[in-house]
Amino acid sequence: MHRVNGACDRVTTVFFLYWPISCTSLPLPLDIVHILTIVCFAVHFTISFSTSHSPQFPFPTMAEKVVLHYFNGRGKMESIRWLLTVAEVEFDEVHLTTREQFLKLLGDGDLMFQQVPMVEIDGMKLVQTRAILNYIAGKYNLDGKDLKERAMINMYSEGLRDLMEMIMILPFTPPADVPAKLETIQSKATERYLPVFEKALTGAMHLVGGQLSCADVELLECTLMLEEKFTGILSQFPNVKSFQGKNITFKPAITRFLQPGSKRKPQPDEDYVKTVLAVFDVKLLSR
Repeated sequence: MHRVNGACDRVTTVFFLYWPISCTSLPLPLDIVHILTIVCFAVHFTISFSTSHSPQFPFPTMAEKVVLHYFNGRGKMESIRWLLTVAEVEFDEVHLTTREQFLKLLGDGDLMFQQVPMVEIDGMKLVQTRAILNYIAGKYNLDGKDLKERAMINMYSEGLRDLMEMIMILPFTPPADVPAKLETIQSKATERYLPVFEKALTGAMHLVGGQLSCADVELLECTLMLEEKFTGILSQFPNVKSFQGKNITFKPAITRFLQPGSKRKPQPDEDYVKTVLAVFDVKLLSR
């Protein structure tokens, strides 16, 4: 199609350069000259318009679906599931169930630092949770309007990540140590982390810039995780509780994600823990 349009341009150029000379040397009636000129204009316009308003070849290919490589459980991939859901991005999952699967990913060079999660997106194989979240947030406008907002979002997100990772590690903690770990988590949540978000949400529906960001999504995920462990923990933080309720109620993607049968994972159970330990070939964490 580009070649046709280019040929048309060349023909038209030649025509208008040499047509006056031809008219003076050929005994053609004036009305025929006018007709030929109009026809040339019409042909040029038609071809130019059709090529500029028609798909160019080859057709752009549809983006491949995002694929998540991780266990069939929450872990570090759950925040990525949350963010993709809020961005309304469809994704598939490949669940690691055997050590052989993990070793194959290593052997194929798919895991830069020999760790999961790994996400296939836009022709890349991304690793490292924060890098993956930042890429998704940037692509789907969930990372603020400028550098300063992005810095604030990252600070909130990193704090939430610290808190959530304390909860994530609980299933791999020796049973005798769990009560003390829970006490530490509750204390830090109520004294260090939740007061920050309670203050930030005073008179605001979002943490940064008056619009939804990945920090909002992670806060919602984190508060739900806390309530699973500590019923009523948000009673002292009305702004955070209100934020949670509004996001669940007024964002259809989140509402669907919280329904049974969605891609949201349940709390880790014994089978999940056994699978992770077997794939990584490790034992329960010690003190």
